[in-house]
Amino acid sequence: MATVAARPLVLRRWERWEPLTGALFALLFFVGQDLLVLDAPGESASAKKISSFYADKGNYHQVVVGKLLVILSVVFLVWFVALLTTRLRAAEGEPGKFARSALAGGIACAVFLGAETVFGTAIGSGLSFTKEFRNGALDPQLVRLLDGIGYSLLILALLTAAVLIAASSIVARRTSIFPVWLRWSGLVVAVLLIPAATVAPVGVVLLALWSLVVSAVLFFEAQAVG
Repeated sequence: MATVAARPLVLRRWERWEPLTGALFALLFFVGQDLLVLDAPGESASAKKISSFYADKGNYHQVVVGKLLVILSVVFLVWFVALLTTRLRAAEGEPGKFARSALAGGIACAVFLGAETVFGTAIGSGLSFTKEFRNGALDPQLVRLLDGIGYSLLILALLTAAVLIAASSIVARRTSIFPVWLRWSGLVVAVLLIPAATVAPVGVVLLALWSLVVSAVLFFEAQAVG
């Protein structure tokens, strides 16, 4: 009997820390996407810049580390989105249209981020882990193509993140589950993300900041309840 009674207590203690998955996503996503990959040559880079960048072992290793951090951040994003939308669904009630929209936007964002990471890290991964690829000639056009695909996927990720943020903020406004300032600022961030998606560093900062703030609010609420 004692063992059965102890399980819910352990779960409650663990659940009080679950909101920090949003903060972990924000930190890993920002560091991986903006700090470690920002200097990598893009689709408009010259052939000389591309060759010079990837000739340095430290550069392409840095790209791989950055992208691995983004992949890890996606795991925490999925967890955070599940936690957040469960809270939204409970507050909104049936049929839960906006909570479902938030869930769809969050999962789509995670999928696009994962795909963007695969394409974005392809050259760096090949140079880091494949001797034959490292010994061959690097085609600048291939680098530009993969970067262009990755950038397009990142834009889609940020646009679907806008759906997550907008739907969450609408539910919050209707049910008062977040502080007033967070309800309105969330709507502002969702609107700004639409044009900011084409300026990746700005969009990344907006998504990371919103996730961090919501994570902190949910965490302190959980501590108060617990």
